[in-house]
Amino acid sequence: MIDRLRRHPGGWLTLLANGLVLLVLVGCPTDPADDDDTSDRTAVLDLDADTDRDGELDGDEAEDADEELAPGAIAAANVDDDNSDGAVDCEDDLCDEENDTAAAALHDQALAELGDGESVVLSLEGDGLAVWADDELVLGEVSSGELVTEWTVPDPEAGAPELHVEGLDFAMDGLLAATIVDGDGAELDRDEIALSTPRFMMFNHLDPSEHLWVLDDSSWNLLFRDGLKEALGEEVITEIDGTTYGHDVWLQDEIEFGYQQMADGAMPLVLDSIRDRPLDAFPEAELLGPDFGHLVRGEGQANSLDSFGNLECTPPVTVDGVEYPFGRIYYGGKPGGTQMTEPLRTFLDEQEVQSPTEIDSTWLLVGHVDEFMVWVPDASSDKGFKLLVVDWEVTRTVLESVDPLLAIPRFEEYYGYATVGELLDSNLPAYNEDIDSVSLQPTLLTVMEAFGLEESDIIPIPGVWEEIWGGAVALVPGMANLAVYNEHLLIADPFLRTIDEDINGDGELTTWAEDINASGAFDTEEDANGNGVLDEGEDINGNGLLDTEEDRNGNWQLDEGEDYNGDGMLNTFRDPFQEALVDVLPDGLIPHFLDDWNNYHLMEGEVHCGTNILRTPRADLTWWEVQ
Repeated sequence: MIDRLRRHPGGWLTLLANGLVLLVLVGCPTDPADDDDTSDRTAVLDLDADTDRDGELDGDEAEDADEELAPGAIAAANVDDDNSDGAVDCEDDLCDEENDTAAAALHDQALAELGDGESVVLSLEGDGLAVWADDELVLGEVSSGELVTEWTVPDPEAGAPELHVEGLDFAMDGLLAATIVDGDGAELDRDEIALSTPRFMMFNHLDPSEHLWVLDDSSWNLLFRDGLKEALGEEVITEIDGTTYGHDVWLQDEIEFGYQQMADGAMPLVLDSIRDRPLDAFPEAELLGPDFGHLVRGEGQANSLDSFGNLECTPPVTVDGVEYPFGRIYYGGKPGGTQMTEPLRTFLDEQEVQSPTEIDSTWLLVGHVDEFMVWVPDASSDKGFKLLVVDWEVTRTVLESVDPLLAIPRFEEYYGYATVGELLDSNLPAYNEDIDSVSLQPTLLTVMEAFGLEESDIIPIPGVWEEIWGGAVALVPGMANLAVYNEHLLIADPFLRTIDEDINGDGELTTWAEDINASGAFDTEEDANGNGVLDEGEDINGNGLLDTEEDRNGNWQLDEGEDYNGDGMLNTFRDPFQEALVDVLPDGLIPHFLDDWNNYHLMEGEVHCGTNILRTPRADLTWWEVQ
């Protein structure tokens, strides 16, 4: 940061074409008393840019008054790939319209009045910026890697060159000056402007969703993908070819979407993790392109905390009277222990606006903050959100409320717990009590303090942890590890129930393990006593029909289009964990429980880990207004 730059809230900036600053060097009549030059010159040097960020290069008094105040004129970080050569544009030795540059006029009234031996020098202070003149890189880091800070206009009598300013990185600040010097190098006239580049901004779960990506891993995650399509519609989902990327389903771990704000809009960005897994090539190959930028921070060996299930942002919060209208970035780690790579932590700190903070997630096996807490919209709350957090007290209450003989066949097959009673009689309750008191609740207190939360902002939800290799991991598919797509919540199905479906496929519930209430009949959420008829109080939606999520027309047959998971069987869904979550969700949210068991849960991840969502930046506020 240049010491003499001061913070200054402003309006909008303008960036020509795709976001670079237009600079104009003009000569203006002036009162001789205002002119430091002792010659007969009638025009002073006047270097202009959109330093008041009103969207126009107008050179008016208001703009001139702001020329040296930070952030000044803002040059977009040129990290997209307009010429589709596979590299971000600021790494190319090119300066044309395809690479987010914009021609500018350097009016030469003052240049025309230069005396003998006088010359015009452009100088640049600060990093992360470059200046082009007539398609030649003249200031900043040139192709050789040399840092050039001064450049003399070669032939003023031939006319002024066109100037272009390019941003090379985020959160950079500098000063660009034009100076007239005499033959001895003495300064005769000077004008300067402040320059900045945008901050890298992260989305939060309350930002409007635009599109979702998921890996197409053939039959392995077919039910998962089908559930996403049924919830959201196919038009907003991109399925990535799994064979191309080595069946690496952990899309959230590889990338984090963000954006940079300019006056003419925002450019989407993809922050690329340093994790070295098969998906590593995906963001460069399929996201980087015209008006879609790419960046990576850090290098070398990654640990689990360098995956971006461990990088999140809160909704707008106020902490001790300080407002964070873009939310606060947070990530898991522990000073003195395992942490996210230092270059990325430093980079995020430098962005300032979203004031990053670290919270302890090292008690988890995988170590990602999305495993135990998630923000969801709440229109009825003054803050606009609730925080869902896994809580053992709530979990125990739910488990003890059901029949201990309730069979849980998936957990018997994979974990050895045949009934809820067996789960409660195991060492799991003691382990979960310990995790809750020693690790999770202290972490929650830190979260509440860091983000200005009260108890009323938090909703405890069920979840069961098991210990693997000294860390906690979800035994029951983790419902906190969900994805928020506007009003839709995409949640891991916990499968804590007797019947997943007609397990043996004979079209009937023939064994007690396939019958929720042991009545010998197909059960629905309406036919609570399982007698096969609609008794008083058993018609949930008041249409006079027994309904299931699959038998939508209530005729007790599986008609075309009514097979929920595509296996040709009637399915029932009565799950105490599902019901406990749905009962406490804010009004207006639509839960969708997805089968992520085989390809995600058993591999120690859930819905949020396996998806990624691009959102819409807010347009009512700019980072330079709140910096």
